[in-house]
Amino acid sequence: MKRTESTLDEGLLPLLRKAVKTAVVILGVIIILGKWRVQIGPLLGALGIGGLAVALALNSSLSNIFAGIQLILDRSLNVGDKVQLESGDVGVVLDIGLRSTRIRTYDNEVISLPNSQLANARVKNYTKPDATIRVAVNFSVAYGSDVAEVKRVVSDAISQLDDILQEPGPQVLFLNMNDFSLDMSARVWVDDYGKQFARKLEMTELVYNTLNESGIEIPFPTRTVYMKQ
Repeated sequence: MKRTESTLDEGLLPLLRKAVKTAVVILGVIIILGKWRVQIGPLLGALGIGGLAVALALNSSLSNIFAGIQLILDRSLNVGDKVQLESGDVGVVLDIGLRSTRIRTYDNEVISLPNSQLANARVKNYTKPDATIRVAVNFSVAYGSDVAEVKRVVSDAISQLDDILQEPGPQVLFLNMNDFSLDMSARVWVDDYGKQFARKLEMTELVYNTLNESGIEIPFPTRTVYMKQ
């Protein structure tokens, strides 16, 4: 259950908890040393110099920490979002940590990415600006086909699909005149990105069967060779 209507706390609170725990431990050590009458002034000075050296050595780790905070504050990613990385991997954000972000793919594999790398990458977020998403199936018909008839029969078929939106409504578009075919695309919208894959499989089979039943030729690459005698 969410603590608030905002998803901001779901990503930022774990980071804050880790930072607070670290600060409490350090403060506790300083208080204990003070109780034991240990002179902590020189120690703090040494820690300051040592801390500077450590900060320089851990520059990449610090950049990952600030990048993680930036990702959360920008709300570009939230835990539970479905995303696609530049590598093409698609998955759900499991955790945005101090150093890295973990993403679980649909093959049940976990990808860990440094936050600084993720902050500078091009990431497709399927949940932004909302969960609605378009499902498209590209197909081709042979030259000589009646384009208006193709659009009509395919549009009538996909309009009968369950669980699709009527606004925006189904579309069949004539996209391109290719070398061997007329390229077209059937498109519908669903209200949740989680339904996209199932609707795409269903619509692909439906378009294929509709073309066959309507006697519309589905082309394949051919070449005509002229032989000189």
